[in-house]
Amino acid sequence: MMKLGLIGSAALAFAAVSCSADRGSDERVATSEAALESVTSFGSNPGALQMYRYVPAAVPANAPVVVVLHGCTQSAADFVNAGWNPLADKYKFYVVYPQQPSANNPSTCFDWFGKYNTPSDKTNLTRGQGENLSIKQMVDKMKQDYSVDASRVFVAGFSAGAAFVSVMLATWPDVFAAGGMGEGIPYNCPSTQNTDVFQCMNPGKTLPASDWGDRVRAAYAGYAGPWPRVSIWEGTQDTTVGTTNATQLVAQWTNVHGLSATPSAQDTVDGQAHAVFNTGNGQTRVESYSISGMAHGFAVDPAHGCGAPSTYLLDKHICAAHHMLRFFGIADPMGPTDAGSDGSVPPDAASIDGGLPNDGGAPPDASIDDAAAVIDASGDASGSHDASTSHDASAHDAAVIDSGARGDGSDAHASGDTPSPSGGLAGCGIARRENRAGDSGLVLAAVALVSIASQRRRTRARGRALR
Repeated sequence: MMKLGLIGSAALAFAAVSCSADRGSDERVATSEAALESVTSFGSNPGALQMYRYVPAAVPANAPVVVVLHGCTQSAADFVNAGWNPLADKYKFYVVYPQQPSANNPSTCFDWFGKYNTPSDKTNLTRGQGENLSIKQMVDKMKQDYSVDASRVFVAGFSAGAAFVSVMLATWPDVFAAGGMGEGIPYNCPSTQNTDVFQCMNPGKTLPASDWGDRVRAAYAGYAGPWPRVSIWEGTQDTTVGTTNATQLVAQWTNVHGLSATPSAQDTVDGQAHAVFNTGNGQTRVESYSISGMAHGFAVDPAHGCGAPSTYLLDKHICAAHHMLRFFGIADPMGPTDAGSDGSVPPDAASIDGGLPNDGGAPPDASIDDAAAVIDASGDASGSHDASTSHDASAHDAAVIDSGARGDGSDAHASGDTPSPSGGLAGCGIARRENRAGDSGLVLAAVALVSIASQRRRTRARGRALR
């Protein structure tokens, strides 16, 4: 059970609003987790990874496959909560969940930089070796067991998982048609020692676009086929994977595609900044999202049936998983968070549930919207989510190196952070930041409003059933 010493009562109250208001959503997540199948044999597995998969009912022939990669301190089951399985149920695709065991990396990070504690060893970044081959063999296993469309194989990830998306796209462009990166790092960020790895993470290293592009092209020398399309996501307040990395990822992949790093068009999607980088005939090869106020995390939207807020899964009213699927060409244009370009929500948006049933079919209740408005009235509801559900941003993926201290001997925790009781980098997954004490009354009031609104809706639903 989670220790409560570092989390204030206001944070717990807010978690009650964001995680428990829709009991049906909780039940769907639990069902999805339970449905993961462990696959113990899928090739030589030189990276010694574990394989899990989710297989929806009634998947048609020639279905897509989406490989999703968790972040440090996470497991496959943790990243289920980003909303992948319900979306797979709706759009009929297979989900593969590679999992990094602690025997490879004590903090369960995919080794995007090289080898744990030996960054100069680039086995995992070399095509056909280490962890990248293990993941490719998982895709081969899916093709062996099911009818899969080889032209629709995709990969998405968060944090260290997103950084390893870069590895998979660079080393296997003939396997993956597109990738989605939530807080990722460019492929083969220069690193020969532990301190380099930290610099790649934050603030990020800046290289000429041609240098970044050459690193990708060298990963599969002589490759002449089409390069994967890339969806890049960043939180503007991320201090674990510095925002420079998003800029450098755009530079890397636009260069690979022979495009300008200047956006072809910019707009807002669900209220968040969005840019596209197109070919001369208007085809989007690279896109980027900048999520305002988001710390280190992967965006979910539980109000519209997308995911469940938890550690590193942050309710930002936009569903990263769904928008990545739209970019891949799997999801249709109308989805669980299909707000207008100004961030407004269509009148019936409360009933949009990613294709999933609501609790009893009762129509949306305006009083629930009123409760949400009270939460928003704090002026920083989304920030409160970050404070209550994310780990210490300064320490998270720093766990890629060693359990005692940074490679340079300095403390892993930034000034002002609450260190983990276990100290050092391996304990980074425990540290929290206090929520603002002044928010507690407002949040408790919101909880009460949601409770009253839910009761009113159930009462009216029962009344309709009796008529």
